[in-house]
Amino acid sequence: MANEPTSHQVAEDLETSTLEAAGCESESLDVEQEGTTLSSIEKSLTICFSIPSNYSPSWNTSSAFRELVQNWRDGIVRSFNLKETQFHVVKENKSTDQKDEILFKALKKAPGVPDHDSCMGFIRFFGGIIEITNRAASLQPKHLDFGQSDKTRDDSQAGFHGEGLKLALLVFLRQNFRVRCISGNTTWNFNFTTAGKLVARLDKMQREAIIKEKKSTKKLKDDNAVPFQASPYHDVRFFIGEKGKGRNRNGKSTQRKHVKLGAFNKWCRSALFLSDLPNQEKTIITTEYGDLILDGSVRGNLYLKGLLLKEFSPGGSASVSGLKLKYAYNFRHGETNRDRQSRTHSIEEYRTILNIWNDVLQLKPNLIAALHGMLVSTNPFADVHLAESLMGIDSAHRLRDHLFYDRAKWYYSDEEMSKDPRLKIIMQGLAGTGSRLPGSYWWVLARFHLIRTAKEEQEDRFMKSRIAMVSPANKFAESLDRLLRSCLQGIPGLDNIDLVFVRAGQLHLHTYLKDSKFKIHERWLDSEQVVSELKLSSDVPESDVLFHAAQWLVRELIDQIPEDKFLRSKEGTVEWDTVEWDKRKVTNYAVQRLLEFTNVNNSVTLQQAPSGNANELILEWNRFSSWCQVAAINVQLHHEASCRKLHDRLLSTEFNTKNLPCRKLQEGPTEDVKPIYFAMITKHNEPGSIALFSETCKVLRLPAEVVDLTMDEVPALTQSAISHHSLESQSQSETSQVPLISVDNVSSRSEYEKEEEGAPSFCAGKPIENLDLEPRDWYEARSPNVEGAVIGIPKPTSTKGRKRRREQHDLCTSDKIFLGIILYTRPPKRNR
Repeated sequence: MANEPTSHQVAEDLETSTLEAAGCESESLDVEQEGTTLSSIEKSLTICFSIPSNYSPSWNTSSAFRELVQNWRDGIVRSFNLKETQFHVVKENKSTDQKDEILFKALKKAPGVPDHDSCMGFIRFFGGIIEITNRAASLQPKHLDFGQSDKTRDDSQAGFHGEGLKLALLVFLRQNFRVRCISGNTTWNFNFTTAGKLVARLDKMQREAIIKEKKSTKKLKDDNAVPFQASPYHDVRFFIGEKGKGRNRNGKSTQRKHVKLGAFNKWCRSALFLSDLPNQEKTIITTEYGDLILDGSVRGNLYLKGLLLKEFSPGGSASVSGLKLKYAYNFRHGETNRDRQSRTHSIEEYRTILNIWNDVLQLKPNLIAALHGMLVSTNPFADVHLAESLMGIDSAHRLRDHLFYDRAKWYYSDEEMSKDPRLKIIMQGLAGTGSRLPGSYWWVLARFHLIRTAKEEQEDRFMKSRIAMVSPANKFAESLDRLLRSCLQGIPGLDNIDLVFVRAGQLHLHTYLKDSKFKIHERWLDSEQVVSELKLSSDVPESDVLFHAAQWLVRELIDQIPEDKFLRSKEGTVEWDTVEWDKRKVTNYAVQRLLEFTNVNNSVTLQQAPSGNANELILEWNRFSSWCQVAAINVQLHHEASCRKLHDRLLSTEFNTKNLPCRKLQEGPTEDVKPIYFAMITKHNEPGSIALFSETCKVLRLPAEVVDLTMDEVPALTQSAISHHSLESQSQSETSQVPLISVDNVSSRSEYEKEEEGAPSFCAGKPIENLDLEPRDWYEARSPNVEGAVIGIPKPTSTKGRKRRREQHDLCTSDKIFLGIILYTRPPKRNR
């Protein structure tokens, strides 16, 4: 073996022969490689390329080494029909004080298969030379053609462009490293021509050379320098860094140089499986989409099938987004661009990284804090670029759970802060400390409806709050509840809305309308809180507080009704008849109803007659400020014990006098029925008007024959009061209803002749001489069921030229009538 030529000497001879053949451009031949195989070469073949030495200047030696390693890896996967997860590399450092030697072995990772029996290739560094060997592989002349590749559409292969090998050869030669290959009993030598263009010389190995090569590889195997004996025919072996002569990029003769160990170690970083990362079982988390690499030594790098796409540098990011990567990633699938520095489509880079994280969190849930940290960072990371549109729902759910683990915080976005000036107050009501989320983080969750704005959360909690019961003991609360329901029931379009008071605690939301449910915070049931909320004076009467509260809440409701409820398509609609205008009209109508109710209700009194007669009740109210138009008024007196449920009725239309549950009282007093009465007043000609109820009044039992005395269709009065009394009595044993007594029964114009045209007319009895009131004509009046009444009519003023029509039940046409009705059990001692 000592006298036999070494592999270094053979390499030098081959390099020299190549130089002789390609020493000048005229000796180089352009050969059509398609169809040419190694078996068709008799002695030698020279292949000249039109590639100049300065082609693809962005490629460096690391890129060139990565390309050869990629071909090595892809060749092993293809030759041995491996799954990607079965490709496994083991590093052995065989360096001594005298020499540097490193060996990487490609092993088949499979259960029950020993490493020494499964080596499919190796990469060896020794004496400044790198050997890359593929077992059971072949290199053909066609592989040097541009566009030629066996990797196309093969997802297990890292490349497919078919030009990486040529570029790698070009770069190594440009950096003055010799490249030689042995495959198919053929030696391949690469060089530049005198014109500085790439050239390849293929020489068939003679029998003696083949024998020498086999002996050399056997000795290496026997010395345990390599894992198997390489075959010059069945395997492919590349050598980089052998000594010898060659030409530089300018075509000048030069001496080739060895590869230094530091350069080799740097080149090995171009492949993840050559990086020799410690604790890989902990620092590399493998998923279906690729690997998350936590080791800080490769932080910021991107790999495809274990091969470096681009390495992080202080001057630039490996991500096509240009943003810094927090971690390193190895993509399992995909294609690269022509420069092998990024994925073909940038969106695939972002999506794959997020898919990797989605799977990683299933394996390592505690890493959610790391993902959260990148999303909240003030310096955006490429790892979560476009997360708002590309992150999966599983990751979003985990982020939501991580955020809201701390219930003391409530999260908001910059957009929400800028749009909602009440945000801080709302968050106080949510009992949470405000915490900002970057816009992208917010939309990661909002895209899957996993987070709400503070306003939305407040509304949701408000709608889910428990119902607050309105206590009859709280007169203000009971009055407000009834007034609001009455107002809504009488307005078309609002009558289907369900009104509910809720126990919403410290939420700073007063009202909310959703799905035809209008919910109101229970604080509005407390008059003192209403005064505080509306900034009213502390000495405002409670009746005014009631009005202000009701109109504020009604306005709130109408403002929250969707606009499409007001849209109307009418021909001839004027330009200003818009949705907003329609809302205003509805609002004005509602407020007017409240105003009428309040003005009348505030003056309603039911009390015993001033005469001291214990069996007399007088009902009075002020009609000067409300119900001023001609109206038919219905007044009824009811027994509290038997008709308490009438308070649940809201509108005039609900008081059909023919269907009231009124019955006769028993003749004598009973212990279980207390003589307590209340009056009810309705605007009979407006069925949607709000019904009024007086306070209760306790008197001695009234006669049983007087039941539900009513006054129907009274013309509008403006200045005094109406005293009226109706009685309802009930007996469980008697079911017949006593006929109603109305004003017509008291005094009907139909019994008298028509008066002179334009002159007022009235029906009266005996004149009354003295009443301490403004000057009027006073008359006694009689009715079959009423023992006494008085009518006061102003001095008539002649009105000519007009004839007024009478309705069947009209009493008179004057709007300035004082009518007093007094009920008693015996004839009065004096006129009233």
